[in-house]
Amino acid sequence: MDIYDHPINSDEKMTDIRRTHRSEQLDESIIGQQVKLGGWVEDLRDIGSLVFITLRDVSGTSQIVVNEPTMLEDAKKIARQSVILVAGLVQKSKAKAFPVEVKADNIVVLTNAVHPLPVDPTGR
Repeated sequence: MDIYDHPINSDEKMTDIRRTHRSEQLDESIIGQQVKLGGWVEDLRDIGSLVFITLRDVSGTSQIVVNEPTMLEDAKKIARQSVILVAGLVQKSKAKAFPVEVKADNIVVLTNAVHPLPVDPTGR
């Protein structure tokens, strides 16, 4: 697979790839708003019917939730340290580390990390 042909929405690219927010701008005042975030996949947790992505950008980290059945299998294949653009709805989070999270409506892999890191940066 070519890095430009990642299975997530390879046929439906977002026409405007500019982010609207940074991680530091996500708070409870924008719950219910649509946002676009871009950054590196720091961590990906697959719990079956949900995938949680920790997205890191220049301002910090944010949590992305993928629970759409049509996106789940492809989301599970995204490698850590890949660069992605996520469009979605800001919602309240149950996670202690994140007051809000973004429920992904669309994910575009801009650059796929081809080689895994020699060490796990999450310490797992």
